[in-house]
Amino acid sequence: MHVGKGLGLLATLMLAIAIGCMPAPTEDPPSAHRVGYALDWNTDGVVPTPGGRGWTTSNNLGYEVELIVGYLSTYSITFVPCDDDPAAHKLPVVGALDAWMGVRSAYAGHSSETMDPALLVPGIVEDLAEPRRYQTDTRLPPPTRFCRVHYLVARAERDAGNLPTGHQMVDVSLYVEGKRKASAAEEWTPFRIETRSANGVVHDVAADGEAFEANTAIGSPTATVTRKLSTLFDDVDFDAMSDKKISWELLKRVIEGIEVTVKMEEGARPQ
Repeated sequence: MHVGKGLGLLATLMLAIAIGCMPAPTEDPPSAHRVGYALDWNTDGVVPTPGGRGWTTSNNLGYEVELIVGYLSTYSITFVPCDDDPAAHKLPVVGALDAWMGVRSAYAGHSSETMDPALLVPGIVEDLAEPRRYQTDTRLPPPTRFCRVHYLVARAERDAGNLPTGHQMVDVSLYVEGKRKASAAEEWTPFRIETRSANGVVHDVAADGEAFEANTAIGSPTATVTRKLSTLFDDVDFDAMSDKKISWELLKRVIEGIEVTVKMEEGARPQ
């Protein structure tokens, strides 16, 4: 009996030691809130074409421009973490990107294998003749503080959304077709501009006009990138510039005219 009791005490002691050596249970890491993106256009200053597609505006050099057909390839939108270096997202000068082997390998320091989980993929081809708001699918990054948004116009890929049937936009970043004239007395002159170049920007996010952080640990942010149509042709001198230089100016105007706003929606995290 004494032997049995001793073995029982020993077994109990060994079990207690084993339990004490087991790692303490850990809580599951918090799931992040979703992030979303929207694309929109500020149409102030443009006049829709009566009874059809397209619109008319005047640029700052005195040209009257009527856009009849137009497409823009928004390649990606992504939130940029607050601790990320904005310099890592700077793009080469527009025009130097003509030699790209592929945007994915050059985008903001990421390879296609390490793409940011908050990134919009694939891109969207937007119809400039009938501008409208696009709401993208949401993404689920880990809990992160975001302070900026990276927006990139580049060649559309075959899996891009909203590819048109009337014009080939694969491997094209911007296409515009229309007519222009320098004065009311002048005859309309047709134009057609297409480019494979790219341009992008890292932009601070704002809410109610103030810069702020979008924290996916406490809410679900949606970034809206709004571009301005009326300034798209500003600084374009149709009579003095080559088609290539005009395309660079158009890409500059798309980027320089953007506004980025973020709406935070607080609530339960997705299960």
